[in-house]
Amino acid sequence: SSYIWTMSFMFVGYLFYNYGNDDTEKLLVWLLNPTLYMAYFFQVFNIPDFVVNFFLSISDKFERT
Repeated sequence: SSYIWTMSFMFVGYLFYNYGNDDTEKLLVWLLNPTLYMAYFFQVFNIPDFVVNFFLSISDKFERT
């Protein structure tokens, strides 16, 4: 499944790179920056159980690192 996600992100990135405009880029920055901060804090501290349960409900595995 990680190959599918990687190819999907590459395809979406290609579409945004070729067909995006300044408004699209600003929207992505506003959406992705909080996500990066949350991922950092979850990695440094502890991942809450509701996040683990969410990923286990839509995926077949979840590994805490």
